[in-house]
Amino acid sequence: MSARQLLIAGLLIAGLLIAGLLAAALGVTLPCQTAQAAATTTTLKQTLAQALAHYNAGRYKAAAQHFERAAAAIKHEDIFYNLGCVYYRLGDLGRAIYNFERSLKIAPDRDDAAYNLKIARAAVESSVKDVIAGADAETWWVAAIKLSTPEHFCMMALLAWWLFFALLFIVRRLDSGPLRAGLSAATVFIAIATIALGALFIGATRLERSRDEAIVLTKRLQVREGPMPAARGAFALHAGTRVEIKQRQAQWARLRLSNGLEGWAPLGELGQL
Repeated sequence: MSARQLLIAGLLIAGLLIAGLLAAALGVTLPCQTAQAAATTTTLKQTLAQALAHYNAGRYKAAAQHFERAAAAIKHEDIFYNLGCVYYRLGDLGRAIYNFERSLKIAPDRDDAAYNLKIARAAVESSVKDVIAGADAETWWVAAIKLSTPEHFCMMALLAWWLFFALLFIVRRLDSGPLRAGLSAATVFIAIATIALGALFIGATRLERSRDEAIVLTKRLQVREGPMPAARGAFALHAGTRVEIKQRQAQWARLRLSNGLEGWAPLGELGQL
């Protein structure tokens, strides 16, 4: 085996090792189910069944209570989606938007949650007269890394990594000609895609770990200049507005909007994502 082939083989092995390490880091180990866990599962199924029964019968307040109990026990996109639907029926658009956002945070490719979120936001916008310009705006980079989860970006980057080295190995063995030229161009494209996907994976991971975001739950939230009810009002936000929490103090949070505005609001009127 030539030195060049040894180098390519070494890079492929390195890629496999990196893949294994990432899979181990992102994987979830499922413990053996104990009797207590089995009982909890049974209770959860009963709670969900009762919630669905109330929802189908039009008893939306009771359905919301049961879905909230289920959401407290397990974080699942279906439960959050159903909560969003219930609160939308109740006219509580802030909590509807909050739960559709929670569902999409777990499953970004869920079309029904994305559609209902759009409908709920449109309903808020139609009822709000004064809107702060840029309050919900996001940079193109943040919007890009929210298109999927860190796990999905990781898998796509690894697949692109393997494809890059497979194409590189093939190109090295071909004689000069149109086929080699075409595959060389494809190899360069895959290399760029690998770098881009790796950057998206790193960005999504950092955003998930470091950014503390929340949704305004109440119909109108008065943001103040200090962490106290007597503080002077700074500006008001409508239900469903996405904010970043920069600081917590007792039962208050210092908020920052996408346009740079900052102020304090009670934590109880925010739903943390």
